[in-house]
Amino acid sequence: MRFVRRAIGGLLLAISCAATVRAQENTFRLLHTDLEAAQVRAELIRSATTSIDTSYYWIGDDRIGAWFVSLLKDAALRGARVRLVVDAAHNDVPAQVQRHLVACGIHIKEFHPHFTGHPSWYNRRMHDKTLIVDGRRLVVGGRNMRESHFGLARLNYVDRDAYLEGEVARQARRYFECLWLCDEVRPTDFRPTVAQRARQQRSELTGETSPVTRGSVCPQEWLASGCGLTICGQPVDCAAVSAADCARPATCVTFVYDPCGRKGHPCGISQQLLQLLASARGSIVLETPYFVMSAEQKQVLAAAAARGVRVTVLTNSLASTDHTTVTAEFHNQKHWLLERGVEIWELAGPNHLHAKSAAVDGTAAFVGSYNFDPRSQSLNTETGVIVRDANVAAWLLDSIAEHGSRSYLFGPDGRAVADGSRQPGAPLGRVLGMQPLRLLAPLVRRSL
Repeated sequence: MRFVRRAIGGLLLAISCAATVRAQENTFRLLHTDLEAAQVRAELIRSATTSIDTSYYWIGDDRIGAWFVSLLKDAALRGARVRLVVDAAHNDVPAQVQRHLVACGIHIKEFHPHFTGHPSWYNRRMHDKTLIVDGRRLVVGGRNMRESHFGLARLNYVDRDAYLEGEVARQARRYFECLWLCDEVRPTDFRPTVAQRARQQRSELTGETSPVTRGSVCPQEWLASGCGLTICGQPVDCAAVSAADCARPATCVTFVYDPCGRKGHPCGISQQLLQLLASARGSIVLETPYFVMSAEQKQVLAAAAARGVRVTVLTNSLASTDHTTVTAEFHNQKHWLLERGVEIWELAGPNHLHAKSAAVDGTAAFVGSYNFDPRSQSLNTETGVIVRDANVAAWLLDSIAEHGSRSYLFGPDGRAVADGSRQPGAPLGRVLGMQPLRLLAPLVRRSL
């Protein structure tokens, strides 16, 4: 049976690598706000007639997690085939709820479960955030299915997704078929991981609200906790306009990914993004929460700066980051960037930047789950879209500029232009604590 699965997966891999999309009939919509990102997902899942294929890095034990899987359950009960792949380290849906979902017809698999005798899997995660409906409509981007990615937590993530319809969604579905059949994913065994148990214990100690905190779980009650969801006071279930009404034509779209959930393929997302950056002749704008240059990215950016390309980076500040070690390594590389004329902006806190995007020459745009760091390049699987369309690129640049309006610009001396501070807005304890991390970070750079 495993041989058959590998053979089918290999065939799908060959087809998907050979059939890079250059679609002539696609539409694109940027999902800039939390409300529209939720409303589009709700609309797509409710409109599904034949299939829903979705893969997510993190599904939370909270209202958004309950809302999302409740929508999937309703679709399965209507007769749609629903398949869900979730990273095993971040599947926080309670085991009792998962059993209930499977009984309702949802097929659930986990990427790299920890109990399978593959120790190398522990550090290699599936970072996808992809929803494919009826093989023709697609949402891809940076948002996980958690409250903090939709503006409902005490501290939230500043994020971005994209909605697309057309041939690119069919290419995404071929990728999902390959992922579903590969040996990297296994049917869920309903066991919580060590990390999940630790998060639950931490929630109990801090008193954070959750549909389930201890004891047995009633699936119906857990799922009901996501009903009547509102974001910024607006009901998620009542979108003013449909996703398609706000979408624009996009004539040249590529779905980029790691084939069959494995890193290192020549046609993988890392190589395609390096090629995109290497093609720049006028400008590169990167927005990423965890910017740590790999050797290849450093080489590409150095070459771009040398030929006069204007390079701009928007990332987290020490005040806004949720990964201080990553920020410490970014600051190790910051002087190198400033020396080459790279324009650096850092988001003012307290919310965390989480959007992952790039615009090149004002004519090409990338939106996806890919952080421009060694982990995304070498360890985690990622998905996204590259759109070679000036109108889409302008749309993305406007969205990045809105985030930039809440950011600090740094001068060549490494100080914020506004107030001369090196770490604007960061508490003293965090500033002092980052210094030893700057010594440690290079030792673990590959995992950052």
